[in-house]
Formats: sequence, structure tokens, C-alpha cells
Amino acid sequence: MSKVALLSMNGSTGKTLISTHLFLPRMENPTFFAVETINLSASDLGVKKVETLAGRDFGELIEMMVLEDNAIVDVGASNIEAFFAEMSRFDGAIEEFDKYVVPATPEAKSWKEALKTINALSRLGIPAEKIVFLPNRIENDPRDELPEAFEYLEETKEATIVENAFVYESEVFDYLTFHSMSFNELIGDNVDYRQLAKETKNKDKAREYAKKYRWTRQAIPVRNSLDITFAAIMGNDNHGG
Repeated sequence: MSKVALLSMNGSTGKTLISTHLFLPRMENPTFFAVETINLSASDLGVKKVETLAGRDFGELIEMMVLEDNAIVDVGASNIEAFFAEMSRFDGAIEEFDKYVVPATPEAKSWKEALKTINALSRLGIPAEKIVFLPNRIENDPRDELPEAFEYLEETKEATIVENAFVYESEVFDYLTFHSMSFNELIGDNVDYRQLAKETKNKDKAREYAKKYRWTRQAIPVRNSLDITFAAIMGNDNHGG
């Protein structure tokens, strides 16, 4: 059983993309809760069933989560203050989640707000081993691209730094968002789009197959890296930051 909350005080950190493409396909039949009133929701990305609530509905969220073995709770930046305020009103509320995942991109505003979020979680009494700092939109090495954030977390030990857990920058995510598709839907059953492109006599169809070939080839290594990240976060590879 796993219940994961993704949250940050800053919007545009990729929480919903990470919820949809990293956690959803790798957890066993999870229920997806969007604590959001303004921004992009997982339903916009093709997730079939999303329970939508506001931050002030924390009591209702707890009630619904009791009935779930696995859950993903994507907390929008516009609702996070109400979410924290409500959380503090319930005894043992911090125990409702196994992991609190805080994504951050290399932009200064993003990682600074992520660190504020981590600090707020820590002040609520959530232990560092439950709070995961997740670098997102990484080109090569997260430590090189977010040095100040790593330095802060290694000094304060307010959250867990999970080695090998980060999300690469990739235009594949934009493609999937545009088409409201998952990685598995794109990659499919190992269809040989290159062969189909060569064999078809229809030029438009051939171009379509060639495009699909390009995107599946790009998607496979990204999906594989997400497998590694998920295993690192949810497995036993964690160590205190």
C-alpha cells in the first residue's frame, strides 16, 4: 500500500506531469486525487478518473483515502496553504501519506519555493525520510543544476535526497500532453513503425508512421529512466539528505 502526495508552493514545477507519468503507471490501481482549483489537472493529460477537491476539503480527502490502498494526491500551488492549514487541524494527518514528493526545476524561483515547501512540511512534524526532493527538467546532472538546493538539504536534513531519482528534460512530455497519451500508449506493443513507414504506399500514412517511430524511440529511454526513479523513491535506496 502506498499513498503519495506531490506538492510545492510554486506552480509550473511539473507536479501533475510527474504524478501522471511517473507514479500513476507504476502503482497498483491507484486513485488519483487532484487538490486543484485553477491549473492543469491530470484529466487534461488523459488520466481517465480524477477525484477533484479543494485544499479546504482535507477532511473529505482523508475520508476517501481510508477506502483506498494506493493513492496519488496532486496538490496545486493555489491550494497548498489551505491544504496545510486543514492538515494541521487533524490528529495524525501526517501519517496519511507514505511519501511527500516535492519537485523542483533548476529555475531559482522553483527550487527556492520547493525548499520553503519542505521547510513547511518539516515544521508540521513530517520526518525527513518521508519528504522526497525530486529534481525535474534535468539536462544532465541534478547536483550540477541545483547546487544550492542540494547544499541546503544536506545541511538542514529536512528532506531525503534520493540518488538516481530525478526527471530528465524531454520534449516527449510535451508530445504526450498534446495527445493526452501515456508512455505505454505511445510505446504500445513494440509496433515496428519504421517497417510500416517503408511498406505503406500512402505517403501521408508513411509520414505518420515515421513520426511515430521518432517519438517511440525518444520515449523508451525516458520511460526507462522513470522506472529507475520510481524504484529509487519507493524502494530501499533512500538515504537522508
